[in-house]
Amino acid sequence: MDRQKISDTSAFVLLLSKDMHKDRITKTYLSKLNLDDGKNLYEKSKMFWPYYDEVIKNRKHCIYNLVKNAIVDEGIKQVIIFGAGLDTLSLQIFSMQKNCTVFDLDITNMDIKEKIINSLDCNVKKYIKCIAANLQESDITSRLTKHGWSKEIPTLLIFEGISYYLPSEITWNIISSFKSASCRNKVIFEYLLPNKEIGKLALPIVNHVFHSITTHAKIDKITRYSSNEVALQIKKRDGKISSTHNLKTMEKDRISHNDIFQEDKNSWIEICQFYL
Repeated sequence: MDRQKISDTSAFVLLLSKDMHKDRITKTYLSKLNLDDGKNLYEKSKMFWPYYDEVIKNRKHCIYNLVKNAIVDEGIKQVIIFGAGLDTLSLQIFSMQKNCTVFDLDITNMDIKEKIINSLDCNVKKYIKCIAANLQESDITSRLTKHGWSKEIPTLLIFEGISYYLPSEITWNIISSFKSASCRNKVIFEYLLPNKEIGKLALPIVNHVFHSITTHAKIDKITRYSSNEVALQIKKRDGKISSTHNLKTMEKDRISHNDIFQEDKNSWIEICQFYL
């Protein structure tokens, strides 16, 4: 099969973390995508700040470990990835735990992803459901139910690289729809901090990156959250925070020391894990 051509932005994001993938299924999936159109954006990002791929690698390493804890150690059997796009996390989960069902949700690229998944020489298509959905309009739980999701089974919800592009009300309404009486569902929520919580050295990098994204993708507004605001939203829903991670702690967990992110104030994203 010829490599599937994809948009420059999708290819760019995949290029940032391509060398992290070690399992056979994920590497096979990536080999079927043509990432050439993302190389220009990749080179531009490296010219402005040569370490931007380290941000993505830190984020993905952290989320991978949190997911592994949830599905391997805690035994969660359902995962929903919001704004999944062509990302490889669902395939990594399949390689990690083959009896866990993953629901990939996004408004675009689900047909491309499903086509490639169906071509893989394994039963991965049984456990990864690619669902086209506009998160700002769809009745998410009804759509998921039609594809086999059960509200009676504990579920892991993942928001990676998507909270910036959704209005806060939409995001928290989605999260509220998965609230359980016994806090048996789990959420991994990644978000962008407001400028006032970002140090002076990091601020020009953040503003340049997100200005480039909004201009290129024609996005009107970026949504940001303070740590306290996220904690308050969780408290309103009777959730229980289990851990919070910034780029400093993510980097140390990944490479065992701090090289680029030596101070908390130089972080601009955080990941909050909580029960719901």
